[in-house]
Amino acid sequence: MRALEKRAAVAEQIQDRYKVIVAMAREYRDKALQELKQASDTLQKYLAADTQRVQDELNSLLQLQSRAQHALSSACGTEVLQVEREMTPGELSAERLREREAELPVHTYRPVLYGDFYNYIEDHYMKTFIGSPVQLSFPTKKAVEIVRVGRCGDRGCREVHALGQRKDGRIDVFYGGAGGDYSKEKGVCFNSNGRRGPETDYGTRISYISRGNRIFRWNEFSFCALPSKNKCLHSLVQDFESGVLHIVSINWKKRDYKERISVLLTPKIHRVHNFDSNEQGTFFALVDEDEGENTNDELVKINKSEAGSRASRVVRLYSKKSNDPIATFTQKNFFPSDVCFYGKDVLLIADWMNDCVHVTRVSDRGIEFVCFLPGSGDMVRPTALNLDLNGQLLIGCGDGWVLRVPVDY
Repeated sequence: MRALEKRAAVAEQIQDRYKVIVAMAREYRDKALQELKQASDTLQKYLAADTQRVQDELNSLLQLQSRAQHALSSACGTEVLQVEREMTPGELSAERLREREAELPVHTYRPVLYGDFYNYIEDHYMKTFIGSPVQLSFPTKKAVEIVRVGRCGDRGCREVHALGQRKDGRIDVFYGGAGGDYSKEKGVCFNSNGRRGPETDYGTRISYISRGNRIFRWNEFSFCALPSKNKCLHSLVQDFESGVLHIVSINWKKRDYKERISVLLTPKIHRVHNFDSNEQGTFFALVDEDEGENTNDELVKINKSEAGSRASRVVRLYSKKSNDPIATFTQKNFFPSDVCFYGKDVLLIADWMNDCVHVTRVSDRGIEFVCFLPGSGDMVRPTALNLDLNGQLLIGCGDGWVLRVPVDY
């Protein structure tokens, strides 16, 4: 009996110890799980904060990269200075930047001597042709997203002279030297993803026929032809030697694939540089050289003897009713390079000198300035305009960039 009682007491003690051990294990387990959860929550918060910090730094670097690309394509000294300030923080660099900043003017200016003028210009002629530098200030608050389609050319040969989009979406760009130098004219095609195709050498100015893969080669000394940008319904033809100019309509005969040309107008102008008509064929706009107060006998002689020489320019508006212009559009320190109709009565004018595009409305009463196209000031020396398949504006620039800007007027 005593042996059995002793064994029962020992078993009871073992069972009690087991219960204590199980309770202690559960307590340790709960405590370990709680500590693990706290550690996990802390680590998760730390990782989330660190991930956000890395993302913020990445976004900042991407923004800085975008600003640096803009500064490199800009002619504005303060843009470069601002990017350098962001890239080189610190007391010493800030002190150096303050010294450089003190040398800059209070306002931001764009230089205008890029090469579209010959260097035989004396001080008097410089003021006559070019005027004072233009302050970079555009009275528009409308935000716009400028899409950079691609860039063509090299440092010495990249000014865009003509461009247009094909039906398959590819964009043809023709470019060459600055200042109307077409001796190195080339063509290149950009795909929808911005990739460049192979280059083609032309060596002369090219007129591009929109919505097709057709071009017209100029003879700059004697003859030119400029098609309109609306599916080539109209064209301007000028004989430089005689000065005779015709604005014609073009009708295609589907049966024998021939074209029938009808002369609409024979206006008298000096020398045409670019041309467009609205799709209805009721208005015609062209960039012409102005034989006004800025032209004297000596300069006329130079312009006739030097191909590509420049006099001051204006935009002339015609209707199909008369050979006389309805209006002549010009402004102070104004140098138009191309024109493009948007719809029936909106005329867009590229202003090479002021890095902007003028939005105007045309009617039988003349040309009325509306505003500057949003994004003006961020484009460098616009030289060529056309509409893409979606009605957005393609802008070819003097620094080789092709831009796409939405238009809503």
